[in-house]
Amino acid sequence: MLVLALLISQAGDTTGSQPVNFLGKHLHYDAKAKIVYLTDSSWVQTGDVTLTADTVILWQEPQIVHSHGNFTLVTGKNTTRGDSLKYSIKTDRGMAFTSRAFVDKGWVRGKKIYKMSKTELCLQAGDFTTCENEKPHYTFVAYRMRVLRDDIAVVWPLVFRIGDIPVAAAPFWFFPIKRDRSSGFLTPKVGYHSQDGKYFRNVAYYWAINNYLDMTIGTDLLEKRGPRVFTNLVYNRYKSFGGNMLFTYANDIRDSTYRWSLDGVHSQTLVGFDIGAQASFLSDVNYRQDYSEDKTEFLRSESYSYLSVFRVIGPTALSATADRRDDLVRGAMYSNLPAVDLVLNTQTRGPFSFGGSSRFRRSSWRDTTGAPLQDAQAADASLSANLPQFSLLRYLRFTPGISGRAVWFALDTLGNPNPYQLSSSFSVSASTALYGLGQFRVWRFSKFLHTITPTATLTYSPKPKELQVKPVGGIGQSSEEFYLGYGLSNTFEGKWQKDTGFSRVQLATVNLGQSYNFLADSMPFSDVGMSAEIFPGGRIGGLGMSSRISSRYGVYDGRIKNITLTNALSFSLVPRSDTTGTDTTAQDSALADTTLTETEVIEANKPRTEPWSFSLGHTFSPSDSVGVPDIHTIDLSVRGNLSVGWVASYSTRYNITEGKVLDQSLSLTRDLHCWRLDFSWNTFGDAWVYNLSFVIKNLPDIELKRGFFDLFLPR
Repeated sequence: MLVLALLISQAGDTTGSQPVNFLGKHLHYDAKAKIVYLTDSSWVQTGDVTLTADTVILWQEPQIVHSHGNFTLVTGKNTTRGDSLKYSIKTDRGMAFTSRAFVDKGWVRGKKIYKMSKTELCLQAGDFTTCENEKPHYTFVAYRMRVLRDDIAVVWPLVFRIGDIPVAAAPFWFFPIKRDRSSGFLTPKVGYHSQDGKYFRNVAYYWAINNYLDMTIGTDLLEKRGPRVFTNLVYNRYKSFGGNMLFTYANDIRDSTYRWSLDGVHSQTLVGFDIGAQASFLSDVNYRQDYSEDKTEFLRSESYSYLSVFRVIGPTALSATADRRDDLVRGAMYSNLPAVDLVLNTQTRGPFSFGGSSRFRRSSWRDTTGAPLQDAQAADASLSANLPQFSLLRYLRFTPGISGRAVWFALDTLGNPNPYQLSSSFSVSASTALYGLGQFRVWRFSKFLHTITPTATLTYSPKPKELQVKPVGGIGQSSEEFYLGYGLSNTFEGKWQKDTGFSRVQLATVNLGQSYNFLADSMPFSDVGMSAEIFPGGRIGGLGMSSRISSRYGVYDGRIKNITLTNALSFSLVPRSDTTGTDTTAQDSALADTTLTETEVIEANKPRTEPWSFSLGHTFSPSDSVGVPDIHTIDLSVRGNLSVGWVASYSTRYNITEGKVLDQSLSLTRDLHCWRLDFSWNTFGDAWVYNLSFVIKNLPDIELKRGFFDLFLPR
């Protein structure tokens, strides 16, 4: 035991910083040659590195470790296995033979791995895969590889194999292996579009210029439209500034025209001001419809740009905006240069509260391409205050208020300069609440609460001086008002029994509202606004269900108008947790851009079971105008496992009024162990497109990062 302790102490001195501990069923020490022989279940440990093997030989004087016979090297959470290993502690050089190691998200194998220095590795006859099988389903094979740590890995040649069959090759390739964002080629998309034909999109290279700046340069190849190149510049400095700029340029071979788009976004904090900007310019009105893959972009036919500045100064908030909107179809344009807003947030002083705002607009516009450009300026300022509340008969609450406003215009419609107007307004609001409690049981509801809240507001604004002006940027003149608004709100709630207790569930709401205009010469009553909703929270137990209807009733013509009915239903065939809150979807951690452990990768390669889920939506809104069709649509969505490894989803929207399908979407996903097959088919109107792709489940971006090769050999 004394000799063993002495050997351990001497071995610890060889590392210079970390002691070397070793153990074996059989230990032999050659004192003259200073060699330690460990046989039969040998174990060596230093720092976070542990080595086990059938045999380990440690030369103390030249500081060399040699292991053979199924060695296992554990570095932190990573494991390397192989036939034999030689390593020089003194020179930090060594080699491993026929080894297999788990690194980041997969396994790498090499016939020979040479550690030339602290910053350089060479590999002979190696491959990489995320498949844990002894005979993996696919491999990236590199017959030669040179690695410069924290810089780049160069391989030649590179062969991609499925099983033992090579399906793609390159004479050489390079991978960034930096810990930070890394440059490299992105995964392209292949598919077919009914209007564009075959396409090859996102053939691109991602360039990580520095910690704050990167650029993507690429091209889309469309069979019937020709090539389109794009450049996307992204920049971001934490808590300082950030944004991106996307430029696309296309040679449309259909009519031999050159088309382009420029979009940019910028945000920045400068001396306490929050600055934001957006720019959007198009070569023609149909550019987005022709090239966008997003359905929501198909209907866009305008460009919009703005620059905004915002800052909070004590109790006030200041914002200034310059914006421009162009309608490329009509040639119309509208801009504010500038639009300034100053808001005084509500302040409380004892029983009083007050707030205010002021605005300035300088607007320019034209209605069509040939119309003359017009411009106008206006400003206003308002101040409002709520007086102390008081109660009548304890239950009826009153809140009086007062406000004043001044408005100014540069010119009126007659050409007179600087018209202005002063106005004031007085109001008093009254409200109360009545409660009804039901002590009976229905299904899993044990109690019910009905809350009735009647409200009324009387408002009077004396008649101000009338101006001959038109509104400018939302600023218009005030007018005389004297009306009474009143409403009735009903809320129905229930006490829902869960497995772990009780929760309060909102069952329904019913609201009514109307106003009376004292200044009207005839028909002083407004329409009655009505709305009702069942299960406003959207879910009760494991069932998602809601229904809402709103309309207006004309008291003079006896017609119900502006009807809108929406219904939603969703459920799953597998019981959900007993909750009445909003349903959330679990995130797929296997595809996250993070380092996974060996166990997590093996688990992620297993096929997942997804229960069938259904959702149904219905919208109905009859038209109140002749010649305008009713809105009557149904939305359907279904998703779930067809069988083990197969997941299907389908969604559609059907127009009942016109009797046709508006859009459809079908996707099929096949789990292929370490692979995933994705197929999608989408229609929108007469256009359709499909995509087919194979994705490595745990390696969405093929890249080697720093630390990839550090695990083969002890450091």
